[in-house]
Amino acid sequence: MSYRVRSGRADDLARLAAFTKETFRWGDYVADAYLGWLDDPAIEVLVVEHAAEGPVAMAALKQPGPHQAWLAAARVHPDHRRRGLASLMNDTAVEWARERGDRVARLLIEDWNEAPQRQVEALGFRRTSRWLHASRSGLLADPNPTTNGGPRVPGPERLEPASRVGAVDAWPVWERARITRAARGLIGRHWMWWRLTPDDLARFAADGLLWSCPSGWVVAEVDDDAVVVEWLCPHGDDVRRLTKACVDLAVEHRCDTLEFIVPDHPSARAAIERLSMVPESMSIWEKPLQAGPRRP
Repeated sequence: MSYRVRSGRADDLARLAAFTKETFRWGDYVADAYLGWLDDPAIEVLVVEHAAEGPVAMAALKQPGPHQAWLAAARVHPDHRRRGLASLMNDTAVEWARERGDRVARLLIEDWNEAPQRQVEALGFRRTSRWLHASRSGLLADPNPTTNGGPRVPGPERLEPASRVGAVDAWPVWERARITRAARGLIGRHWMWWRLTPDDLARFAADGLLWSCPSGWVVAEVDDDAVVVEWLCPHGDDVRRLTKACVDLAVEHRCDTLEFIVPDHPSARAAIERLSMVPESMSIWEKPLQAGPRRP
C-alpha cells in the first residue's frame, strides 16, 4: 500500500500549506494553526503520507472536553481524492481517541454537503443535533437592521459581564431549557463541540465570556472587530431580547460584525432572521466509542 498514517511533524507544514491554501473561497486556516496544534498536548495531528510524494492528507483530533474527541480540519490533496483517504483518517482518529480513553467522537458537517454525510454515516456516525451559523457585518453603519438604518434604538436590556454566581444561576435554567434539548447539552467554542458542564460556565465567567441580562445569558467573545455568540440560555423560549442585546453589545464595543453559532431551535432561528441574518444549517455527527488499551 502506498499510503500510511502517522503523526504530523513540523517539517510537513510546507507541503500541507501548499494544497490547503485554497480550500475555501476565503482561503484556509490550517497553515496558520498547524504548528500550534503540534505544540498542544490535547491535539493529535494525523498526516497521510504517500510513499513517493510525502504528506497528501491531514486531520486534527482534538479533546475539547473530558473523554470527548473532536475530529476537524480533514484535508486531502486534490490529486489524491476519492481514494478512501478521508475514511482512513477518520478510522485512525477514532481508534486513537478510543485508545486514549475517549468515549465519544464528534464532528461537524454543513447540511448542504451531502457526500461527507454519507461517508461518516457509513463509518458509524449518526446525526445528533443541528446548529445555525449566521453573521452580519456593517453594524456600525446600520445598527438597527430591522428598520434599514435610521436612528439607533437600543434594546430594552443590556448585557453585563456575569460573575461566578451568575454562572451558578444559569446552570439550572440551561438544564431545563428547550434550546438545551435542541443542543443535546452541547456547546460550541472555536468550532469545537462538547458537553457543557457547570465548571465550563464558571470558567467562562472568570474569563469574561459569560454575559447576562434579565432575559438570560450568553457566551460571547468580544474582539477588536466582532462579537461571536456561541451559547444562548434564555429564560423561556423567547430569545429575541437576548439577540437584540447582542447587537447592542457589539455596537457598544465598536464591533462591526456580529456572529451567532447556536442550536437550530425555532426561537433562535426566528430571532436571528429578525436581525436580517440568513442562518446556515450544519449538524453535529456523533459516534460512541468503547474503551480500549491506552496508546503508549
